[in-house]
Amino acid sequence: MIMEVLRKIFIIYLFVFPTLVEAQTLENYIQEAQESNPKLQSSYKQFEAALEKINQVGALPSPTLSFGYFISPVETRVGPQQAKLSLSQQFPWFGTQQAMEDLASIEAKVKYQEFINLQNLISYDVQQAYYNVFEVVQHLKWQQENIKLLETYKQLATSAFSNSKGALTDVLRTEIEIKSTKTDIVLLQKALKPLTITFNRLLNRPDSSSILMKDSILISNFQETSNFRNLLNNHPSILTIAHREEIEKQRQQVIKKQGLPQIGAGIDYVFVGKRTDNIVAGNGTDILMPMVSLSLPIYRKKYKAAIRESELLNEAHLLSKTDIQNSLISNYNQVIYQMQQAITLYELYNEQITTTNQMVKLLLSAYKNSGKDFEDILIAQQKLIKYEISKVTALKNYHIGQAKLNYLLSNTVLN
Repeated sequence: MIMEVLRKIFIIYLFVFPTLVEAQTLENYIQEAQESNPKLQSSYKQFEAALEKINQVGALPSPTLSFGYFISPVETRVGPQQAKLSLSQQFPWFGTQQAMEDLASIEAKVKYQEFINLQNLISYDVQQAYYNVFEVVQHLKWQQENIKLLETYKQLATSAFSNSKGALTDVLRTEIEIKSTKTDIVLLQKALKPLTITFNRLLNRPDSSSILMKDSILISNFQETSNFRNLLNNHPSILTIAHREEIEKQRQQVIKKQGLPQIGAGIDYVFVGKRTDNIVAGNGTDILMPMVSLSLPIYRKKYKAAIRESELLNEAHLLSKTDIQNSLISNYNQVIYQMQQAITLYELYNEQITTTNQMVKLLLSAYKNSGKDFEDILIAQQKLIKYEISKVTALKNYHIGQAKLNYLLSNTVLN
């Protein structure tokens, strides 16, 4: 008794909240892709690698330890110099390391925005692949429904012919339509395979993995946003360019710092042997000599060229930013038109389906009485199937458009 009640509740849930169940399934697929897609995982690893670079550039260069042995000892007052041990350390100019850390940090931000953009793009690709599969599955459903109806019409035409009411040509016309529809079904089944593989590959799953989806999805009107230009500025590809501009500005600061002297500090320790020919004060005393060095970056040409290179790259980034903005705005307007067109066609096909259904009923009623105009029934029936299939395509185009709109506005199903 309890199981029966639960079963009824579940059936009601499916009928009352079909889009919620469908959306949840699609969200699961998107999440699976974000967790399993190798390209996306590779992008995140690149971001993690960029973070590790911050610690690298902030570290001092390794100290230098050297040892020298005097093959011919250098005689001094306190004894012969036998060997020398040197330890030195170079220090960049004040603020150079911090500037380099800041540069590496901005470079990591670029990698992160590239990852976010790819994540959003994978989300869009999954939805596009999902709705492409949905379209073919629905086309198959309607063609199979068409076969059932044509078989019924064939029986009707055969019965009318047996009763001398109809013509044999009506039966033959129906058989022709049945064969044509069966061919369409075979072609659709073949088209479904590569689409399924494409979808499963996005999720990094076996090619034969099944895809769960609802039998129907809804379409709804949408309101065009008025501040889409501001929203587009938050697109990861725009933020990536903005960070690249920051990189070049920071790189120029690093170049200027690197063009300043480097400070070196070290110490030499000289091993001195004892004199045997004469005893003097400090006989055999080793020598300890602290040292300070200063590099002289007098060759300025390479620094000037590096700064000019950075300035040119910054100009290139500004041009790229304009190009990306133009592309986003163009795509936005195309998507809005696509969705509006899909809504208009969807409403048109709904009206045509209703009218054609009425026409088919009237033609069937007339044929049963007169046995004439059977061809009109077939024509009307094929138009009805065509409208149902076109309605599914309009649904697909709308939802793919919605997915692309979300991508353009960085409004993904999952963040």
